[in-house]
Amino acid sequence: MDDKEEKYMADYSRSDFEAGQDDEINLYDYWKVLVKRKKILTGIFLVPLLIVTIISLIQPRYYRGESEIINPVIPAPNIVNLVGNIDDTQKVKIFTNNSGAIKSVSVSLPKKSTDKVNIIIDAKTADIVPRAFKDIFGYISNLPEIKGEIARTQAETDLKTERIMEETDFKIKKLIEARKANLIFLNDMSDMIKKRQISFININPADLIKKDADLSLEVTNLQQAKTDMMKKKELNVKVTA
Repeated sequence: MDDKEEKYMADYSRSDFEAGQDDEINLYDYWKVLVKRKKILTGIFLVPLLIVTIISLIQPRYYRGESEIINPVIPAPNIVNLVGNIDDTQKVKIFTNNSGAIKSVSVSLPKKSTDKVNIIIDAKTADIVPRAFKDIFGYISNLPEIKGEIARTQAETDLKTERIMEETDFKIKKLIEARKANLIFLNDMSDMIKKRQISFININPADLIKKDADLSLEVTNLQQAKTDMMKKKELNVKVTA
C-alpha cells in the first residue's frame, strides 16, 4: 500500500469515528430532553385518559334489551310506520310509571328482513327492561290496525274450528252407528250359534269384537280432539277479549 492510500484510509477511519461520536452526542442530548420534559410527556398521555375516566364515571349507565316480533299479523314495515319515532310524549303514554327510567326506544326493521320487527330499549335499571318490553308489546298489540287484523284472523280461525268440529261430530255419529250395528250383528250371531240355528259361519266372532274395540277407540279419540278444540277456542276468546 503506498503513502497516498494509507493517508486516505486514515482520513476515512477518522471520519467514521467522528460521525459515531456525533451520533452518540445527539442521542444523549435527546435523552436529556426527554428526561427534562418527562412531566409534560406524562401529562400528554395521562390527562386524556383521566378525562375519559371521569366522563365515564359521571355519565349514567344504561341497560339495553333487544327483542323481535317474528311474522306479525300485519307486514313488519307497517308496524314500524305505525309506531314511528317514540318521543318523550309517547314514552309517557306507553310506559306510564316507568317512562322516566327509559332513555330510548327503537322500533325498526332488521337488515335484509321484511317479516321481523326489531325492538331495542335502553333503561336506567335492569329490572325495568322486561316490564318495558311487556308495555311496548301491549301497545303494539292494541294499535287499531293490528287489533282489527287479530280479530279478523281469529274470526277465520273460529270458523275453521267450527267446521272441523261439525265434521268431527258427523264422524263420531257414523262411528257410533257402525259400532251399534256391529254389536247387534255380533249378538245375533252369538245367539244363533248358541241355539244351533247355524252350523257353520264364515265369520270369526273375534274379528267382530276387535272391530268393536277399534271403533270405540276411534270414537274416544275424536271426542278428545273435539274437547281440545273447544278449550283452545275458549282460550283464544279470553286472550282477545
